[in-house]
Amino acid sequence: MQNLTRLLRGLKKYKKEAILGPIFIMGAVLMDLLLPAIMQRMIDTGVANQDLGYIARMSLLMMLASFLGMGFGLISNYFASIASQRLGGDLRESVFAKIMSLSKGNVDRLETGQLITMATNDVNQVQMTVLMGLKIAMRSPLMLLGGLALAIVTSPSLSLIILLMVPLLLFGLIFLIRYAFPMFSKVQEKIDKVNGVIGENLSGIRVIKAFVRADFEQQRFGRVNEDLFETSILAFRRIALLMPLLMLISNMAVVAALYLGGVDFAKDGIMIGQIQAFINYLGLIMFSLFMMAMVLTMISRAEASSKRIVEVLSQVSEVPEVMEPRAVLPMKGKVEFRHVCFQYYPSEQDYVLKDIDFVVQPGETVAILGATGSGKSSLIHLIPRFYDVTQGQVLIDDVDVREWDQKVLRQHIGMALQVPILFSGTVEDNLRFANEKATQQEMEDSARLAQAHDFIVEMPEGYQTLLGQRGVNLSGGQKQRLSIARAVIHDPQIIILDDSTSAVDAETESKIQKSMNERFSGHTSFIIAQRISTVLEADKIIVLDDGMIKGMGTHESLMETNAIYRDIYESQLGGM
Repeated sequence: MQNLTRLLRGLKKYKKEAILGPIFIMGAVLMDLLLPAIMQRMIDTGVANQDLGYIARMSLLMMLASFLGMGFGLISNYFASIASQRLGGDLRESVFAKIMSLSKGNVDRLETGQLITMATNDVNQVQMTVLMGLKIAMRSPLMLLGGLALAIVTSPSLSLIILLMVPLLLFGLIFLIRYAFPMFSKVQEKIDKVNGVIGENLSGIRVIKAFVRADFEQQRFGRVNEDLFETSILAFRRIALLMPLLMLISNMAVVAALYLGGVDFAKDGIMIGQIQAFINYLGLIMFSLFMMAMVLTMISRAEASSKRIVEVLSQVSEVPEVMEPRAVLPMKGKVEFRHVCFQYYPSEQDYVLKDIDFVVQPGETVAILGATGSGKSSLIHLIPRFYDVTQGQVLIDDVDVREWDQKVLRQHIGMALQVPILFSGTVEDNLRFANEKATQQEMEDSARLAQAHDFIVEMPEGYQTLLGQRGVNLSGGQKQRLSIARAVIHDPQIIILDDSTSAVDAETESKIQKSMNERFSGHTSFIIAQRISTVLEADKIIVLDDGMIKGMGTHESLMETNAIYRDIYESQLGGM
């Protein structure tokens, strides 16, 4: 319960609503407890004496109590709903903010399906538990205690039935707590897997269709969905066994009350109204126990969900923010890798990058070549500090990136990736993602540099054209060009292009390269490219192989001294 308790501390912000909800529910409980007592008087006094006036007065009193109870219940529900909804909203914001604050390494280890489940299903479980808790957690104990007290007052002799009923009910609740509750953690894990498969299929729908694997993926989803179904059935089956038991005990108690009450009535020891009132109090007692069982069920699911939420909220970023930044502005753009070694997981035996050591002067263009898996992307991801080095240092303007303010550091770096990520919204929204204050002229200039302006103005609404999710209504090359325009719109001092023209034809790529050289001649650039023609004029070319620098220099020097570079060149341009 400690995880759920930790999340419930968020209700302190809504103390008024969290307190008023249970207070008004006390009024509703009081009205519910009054009704059997009023009915008893109506039967034993009004009906027994055929006093229609008394019956009418008691009827009006019962109606008044019923309406008051309904009013108290509605007001309680209003305050409880506000408190639970606001807590749920705060939790969703906290989970999202935490995810945004974590490093890329943290996020890499969190499954997308788990995060989606956490921000939706898990938060909803906690939210519903709070709602039901504020409405029922106070109502059930009050109704139980009040019903027991009034049942004893109404008929001490019949109250022995309750003493026989309680041990059986306690057995049912213990069974629920011990055997049913642990199953809900497993249910949440199965929901994660279902969401994970759905997410993979939605993001890879084109690949699935291209390889005609829809049937296979449907079978894969069917397996995880069936697994969720079977686990859920097992969990709810255990709870389902409890409800018939409670109903059986309740009906047996009513039968016993009618029989013993009838015997007592025949001896003039009890009146009919008392029997009816006692049975009603029995009903209230049983109803309160039903509600308590339901709340316990919800609490068990909420605790399982809370544990997962707390695990994410408790995570510490692997790239912590420095307390006293030492960044020197304006940024000049000098980048130095000083004997850098890097591995994604501490448990890995080998390094992804090994003893990387080089210096890039402000304004230089650096090209990075290498086979797939050689560590090119890993290297450039260390510059904006998506990850921290395992050994060594990465410095910008002679200051370790770990001593820069992360926001300041990244605001001076522009990145365009091989797989461009665009967001739902207009073309303008996506360009201004990097610079909220960008003018129309600045957007057009950046788009022209990236050779994107022409196709943008040909779209139905130009820069106001709505893009589908992830830019689905654009081609791969168009998305890459928009990504490049977004990367440079805020005039970054360091520009990183991670194979960001792989889907662009050679002629367009040449135009982009020429525009970049003209506009950003004094800016530091890192270019990862598959086409060697893209990097021939770079100030420095770094050849990576198996995470190590196997060559570094200009095109001319590498052609003379580096066999790997020469092989790449000849395989692509040797026949020209």
